[in-house]
Amino acid sequence: RFVSLSEFKINEKFNIDRRIDEEEKTLKNAELIVVSTGHEIQSQYRNYINKDKARFEVIPPGINTDVFYPFYRPDMPSFSMGLQQEQALYRINAEIERFLFAPEKPLILSIGRADKRKNFETIMHAYGEDKELQAMANLAIFAGVRKDISQMPGDEKEILTNLLLLMDKYDLYGKLALPKKNEPKFEIPEIYRLAARKKGVFVNATPGENFGLTIVEAAACGLPVVASPTGGPKEIITNADNGILVNVDDTTAISAALKKIISDNSLWQKYSENGIKAAQEEYTWEAHSDKYISLIDELYTSSKLEKFDKNLSFGKRLVKANLFFISDLDGTLVDGLNTDGLDELKSWVEDNKQNVVFGIASGRNHILTAKALSDYDLPEPDILICSAGTEIYYTKDFIPDPGWEHHINYQWKRYEIQNAMEGYPKTQPQEGPAQWDYKLSYYVDEDFSADNLADLYRFLDDRKLRARLFLTDNKYLDILPVRAGKGNAVRYLGYKWKLPIDKFITAGNGGNDIGMLRGKTKAIVVSNHSPELEPLRQSRYVYFSKQPTARGVLEGIRHYLKQ
Repeated sequence: RFVSLSEFKINEKFNIDRRIDEEEKTLKNAELIVVSTGHEIQSQYRNYINKDKARFEVIPPGINTDVFYPFYRPDMPSFSMGLQQEQALYRINAEIERFLFAPEKPLILSIGRADKRKNFETIMHAYGEDKELQAMANLAIFAGVRKDISQMPGDEKEILTNLLLLMDKYDLYGKLALPKKNEPKFEIPEIYRLAARKKGVFVNATPGENFGLTIVEAAACGLPVVASPTGGPKEIITNADNGILVNVDDTTAISAALKKIISDNSLWQKYSENGIKAAQEEYTWEAHSDKYISLIDELYTSSKLEKFDKNLSFGKRLVKANLFFISDLDGTLVDGLNTDGLDELKSWVEDNKQNVVFGIASGRNHILTAKALSDYDLPEPDILICSAGTEIYYTKDFIPDPGWEHHINYQWKRYEIQNAMEGYPKTQPQEGPAQWDYKLSYYVDEDFSADNLADLYRFLDDRKLRARLFLTDNKYLDILPVRAGKGNAVRYLGYKWKLPIDKFITAGNGGNDIGMLRGKTKAIVVSNHSPELEPLRQSRYVYFSKQPTARGVLEGIRHYLKQ
């Protein structure tokens, strides 16, 4: 029963005016306001006076991908299912199949509380009005938990009663499952995976939802989605490309979208794979915390670096740059005493200093990199990625990025790896200067092959030691933290300084450059490259120069600037 309160009574009871005043102060003074979607900014903050003074950053919440994992994982030889999970899977199968005449058909699924905003009745109308859709697939709606509908609160009673009446109206017996309960921890993930195994579709028909966590859960399990083109669902599906956006009040549009996905196996597969990938990369709590920490680091670094430019802080210059140019050093910019083309490249860097951020990515540690800057009279760098992507610094003064070390320290067990590698076949440790806190370097025998590299990965994995391995010229092996590497460093910089990855020009010649040459960077491979880079010829984002070292780098830059 709802009681209407006057504005005076609301303030007296809840002190709303004071709360709004404090929120206005927060918007005005906070360095950062974190929201889950862009829709949240417009829907929840649009009436605040100080909305335009706030800096909003979208960091979506995460899910536990150890619980919401792809539907096909149980088929993997190494997978082991716990007893509670086995029991949950059995219960869900039995609970759904007892409703259905043909349980092998694709399953259209919707999950949520018995709440009018979930729009379950519209889903029922869409399914009930379309005989073709009924022939193609079954429907399962998990509308909360119920025992005796007659004893439930009014709104829930009305919704559940209407669903049963619609089942009767459209004669959906044997085609519709309306289970009475589900258990969130073990059963909900199995429900998504069951629908995915049957090549079904998840429907979220809530209009204007702030986020849409069920969409991410379904995506992580490999289940394509149909959802509203407003609010959080629009942002998730646009980002993940794992389903179709429709007017969720239009029953014809809903049924058409469902039929399109179910009838096109290649489209279903695309949406399934895209959803799994997006969930793993962008919608985990690990990704959430990484983005948050990166933003905090940016705030810290920007304030610390302001002293480096009287008119414009160094950090702001990085944010405003149109292009980041990051090049490997040895074998790319220079090759021993060969500095052919370096003076011309230096002139280009200096001439474009206002709009282009120049960086060096080297296998050397920062001490040896500083020596190379002096020995070769290289252009003054804005960014230095050292020790094969385990260190990030700013300017010639080598100011460390405060967040990078924390980021790459994840699951790094340097001494355990070093001990495990003692006496490992076909490898010998490199000299002291090549070793670093987050980098172990080895020489390898001439016959060390890709199969040997795969064996080494398995060797470390069997000992629960996570690392990345980089082989260069079939002579040098670097072992790095799983989050390190030149490529990951470049992507970290792109995220931190808000520059899309396709605004990076990267140049390299060896195996430990491959990470920053893959993907959508504008990559340059100089002609004196090592064999490990040959497979990159298949990528349309990689330019293979006809010239070596600095001349080859300049050739690649000119190629991209013409586009």
